[in-house]
Amino acid sequence: MAPLPEGAQRPAQRSGSVLACVSVCTALVVGFVAAINLAVPQLAASSLRPTSSNLLWIVDAYVVIFACLVIPAGAVGDKLGRKGVLMAGLGIFAFGAIVSAIAPNVAIMLIGRAITGLGAACVLPNCVGILLHATAPERRSHALAIWAAATGIGGVAGNVGGGAVLSAGSWRALFAAVAFVAACCLAWAARSAPRSARHDRTLDLPGTLLFVAAFVALLIGIIEGPEQGWGSTVVLIAFSCSLLLILCWVLVELRAPTPCSTRGCSAARRSAAPDSA
Repeated sequence: MAPLPEGAQRPAQRSGSVLACVSVCTALVVGFVAAINLAVPQLAASSLRPTSSNLLWIVDAYVVIFACLVIPAGAVGDKLGRKGVLMAGLGIFAFGAIVSAIAPNVAIMLIGRAITGLGAACVLPNCVGILLHATAPERRSHALAIWAAATGIGGVAGNVGGGAVLSAGSWRALFAAVAFVAACCLAWAARSAPRSARHDRTLDLPGTLLFVAAFVALLIGIIEGPEQGWGSTVVLIAFSCSLLLILCWVLVELRAPTPCSTRGCSAARRSAAPDSA
């Protein structure tokens, strides 16, 4: 499907299908946060034998990677094409869920959770870009309001759907069900989402990596503190590394021509501009 030319009219039926697709994709990645919280009791009693800190990592690994990479993933969508990055994100999301579903130990589970977080980061910002690109300017505020509501609905759907799956099956069934829904969303996006123009821009990879590493180190200190002691060597090293990495990140961002910390606003402005519309 070729990109829509500048000034082209968007059929209402097509924009409605795109709105429904990106809303479901958004509800999926947001609802997964709520669903996994319901699975904590089953995970605690599972053959994985996780410690209390392991359980916190299983819950938080997804959220941390998701939150840290959401803006850089939007920049990747600008450069490589939002539809392609959205579809790749859904595929990564499904793959990560499968890895978690078959995980024989905590380490593999955490790898799967991190992969799923990466996929979610690719999905969320590019849903917005695709929606703005596919919607006529006079209908964008209405479409964005519906999309924003989908984030709240996602939390409810995660609780209801996750609870239903966990009641009928196990935590492995929950991850398998999430992978299946993501695969269905991938097929839907491939059919309904339009392509948009690409933008020639550099990606701030060093800044992104430092940002992620700083917050992972901070999270290590916060999670391990209650169990190992706030004055333990591991916790003190984690907090020190986090502080050092944040300082390095600030220095890199001050020198970067297009810092990752400013890309969210610029990406949103381009998405609403006429040439992307």
